[in-house]
Amino acid sequence: MEQQHTLSPQQSSDINLPVHNRLRLLKLSRGDTWPERRLCELALVLECPPNGLAISDLETRLFEGELALLPLGNGLKAASSGRVLSLELERSLAPPKPQRLSDSLISQLMRRAWSSIFSTPQILEPTLELINVLADQRVRDHQEHLDLLTTIDHRIAVVIDYIDANCVNSLTVAKLAKMACMSPSRLSVRFKAATGETVWGYFQRRRCEKAHQLLSETSASVSDIAYQVGFSSQAHFTQSFKRRFNTTPGRFRQNAKK
Repeated sequence: MEQQHTLSPQQSSDINLPVHNRLRLLKLSRGDTWPERRLCELALVLECPPNGLAISDLETRLFEGELALLPLGNGLKAASSGRVLSLELERSLAPPKPQRLSDSLISQLMRRAWSSIFSTPQILEPTLELINVLADQRVRDHQEHLDLLTTIDHRIAVVIDYIDANCVNSLTVAKLAKMACMSPSRLSVRFKAATGETVWGYFQRRRCEKAHQLLSETSASVSDIAYQVGFSSQAHFTQSFKRRFNTTPGRFRQNAKK
């Protein structure tokens, strides 16, 4: 028989103990059905197996600290165990299927909201409202990205998708141009016209955004992260990161921990 479990903030053994009308902690076992959703739901993975938390209809697994927007209704199943913090978003449009959402600030705010239920309840509602505003913006940004991919030359869309999926790997304009069946110079011109960025600029931005996420959500060293996202040296990484975010990776991490 399928079960769903909701834990109190103290992580007691009490089942289905409500603590907030929109924010709840779910303890999922393999095969459990996700609770029915009447509003768009934002899920933050708190604990999961080393190979991640698998959810039906989500193509890739979620790892600790990662977020996903969930569709309305029921039928979603957990294909592995884990603990998830779930928040109903009052104004956001629900996606047709689970959608990964990368935002370290929202992750931090959700953790803060959960801990404030008993420690500082006066900041709970303002924190939830801020999460809702930020999530709305991320959803709009994602939709604009999808709209861009559907309106531009499909060959440019293929290149953008490939960069997004492989930004930590070594790529060249020549390789991408061959994929798009264009000359490197023609790809460069058409890419800039479609996106407003150069191919290399977009590639570096996606690498820096990945590094931004790792700095916020992992304890890996700055040098390790530099190599994880594909930079050949920490100095080059620091230069690119500062150009993008107007601060060094080290200072960004220090501020994120405050």
